[in-house]
Amino acid sequence: MSKPVIPTRWLFLTGYFLLAACSQSSTEDPTQFHPTSLPPTVTFTPAPTPLPTAIPTQSSSQSMEIANQAFFNGDWDAAEDAFKQVKEISADSNNLAEASLGLSKLYIFSDQYPEAIQELNTFLSTYADYGSVPDGHFLRALAYVALGEDDLAIEDFKRYLEFRPGILDSYVEKIIGEAQSRQGRPLAAIPHYERALQAPGLVGSFELRLKIGNSFLQAGEYEAALFSYEELFQESNSASTRAVLNLLIGRTLETMGDYEGAYERYLDSVVNYPEANETYLGLVTLVNAGVPVDDFQRGLIDYYAEAYEPALNAFSRVIEINPSGTAFYFRGLVRRELGDPWSAITNFQWVIDSYPNDPQWANAWWEKALTERRDLSDKESAIETLLSLVDSAPGNSRAAEALNRAAYLSEWQGFLENAEEIWMRIGEEYPGHTLACRGAFMSGVTRFRLQNYNTSRDAFLLAAGWALVIDDLAKGQ
Repeated sequence: MSKPVIPTRWLFLTGYFLLAACSQSSTEDPTQFHPTSLPPTVTFTPAPTPLPTAIPTQSSSQSMEIANQAFFNGDWDAAEDAFKQVKEISADSNNLAEASLGLSKLYIFSDQYPEAIQELNTFLSTYADYGSVPDGHFLRALAYVALGEDDLAIEDFKRYLEFRPGILDSYVEKIIGEAQSRQGRPLAAIPHYERALQAPGLVGSFELRLKIGNSFLQAGEYEAALFSYEELFQESNSASTRAVLNLLIGRTLETMGDYEGAYERYLDSVVNYPEANETYLGLVTLVNAGVPVDDFQRGLIDYYAEAYEPALNAFSRVIEINPSGTAFYFRGLVRRELGDPWSAITNFQWVIDSYPNDPQWANAWWEKALTERRDLSDKESAIETLLSLVDSAPGNSRAAEALNRAAYLSEWQGFLENAEEIWMRIGEEYPGHTLACRGAFMSGVTRFRLQNYNTSRDAFLLAAGWALVIDDLAKGQ
């Protein structure tokens, strides 16, 4: 253990006060002359070597407290030393059992699983009547799982459930089911998942029911797997979840030889869930099988899956045959991801100039500004783009947001006068917007930085007033 470091200032002050005390305790007359050399009769007797100060031995209770605190702080080395010290010096069986269990937890938390199992073996054999024996079985089961000893883990988890039923049943049954599946016993896993479903706990119903379906699939019970997946699909409103289930259903149908049925599920995801990664996996299957897929949807799925080259090719084919603002917009996004910001801006500008009614028109302005700021480091052009969006479409839903971003960019550029004017515009032009209050407040802060104290006060008062207006609007008054 390293010695504590005493700050230099404390050493200095200690020396200072010792010196002062010594000088004040002197009874000699300062007017008397003292020779620089000592008389020859004077001899020195060496001072005796001081003995080391005895360090009090810590009690086992103190060591346990230190161990628990170090464990809580994540100081594994200090905690291990303290737990081991308790085991060496304590004669109390409760302290010894607690130290052994604490050491086992430490080994698990620090990924020392063989050491944890060895310590837990000792704990469970030595302290069989101790109240934390169930915890010992639970911890040893976790260590066995980490080492891939699933069968041994299952036995310990079952012992835990025998000792403490009704506490972690859902979690433990789920882990037992997963261990059974890993050992190639999927049908044996299903009853554990079903018991986990019936027990209260934090494990989600969807997760457990999906595991049941996967177990049926692993066991070759395809019809039962399809029934489980389809039931979950019909109950879910989540796009990502439905994409996952479509892929699972499709893969199961392929295994059964029903390729047309599988392609239908993949196409459903292509049309309805293009952002999901599982949709991309289905798309790859469709393309490899020669199944026709809409090029725009194909480009969209490739873009979200970060397959940018195929996405670029797909959007370019769309633009050649049936151009649209949305196609140009997404091709601009792809171009930017491929490291071509100038081509990206060209595509965004095409949307702005040629497709004012396109759903992506305002987003094209926004992405153009983002490209100028982030990819070209041209904040002034980005500010101009955002302000042009507001001037071109003051009623657009993103206008207030564009003003706020333009004000921040102006501040970052050091254009404080412009920034405070733009921030004030938010409340003046969009008084009911949630950014109105913040705009006035930031305008006040910027005026204060410009030493315009009177107008700064006015802006703060205006911010307070708009805050009340926004609060009333939120309450529906």
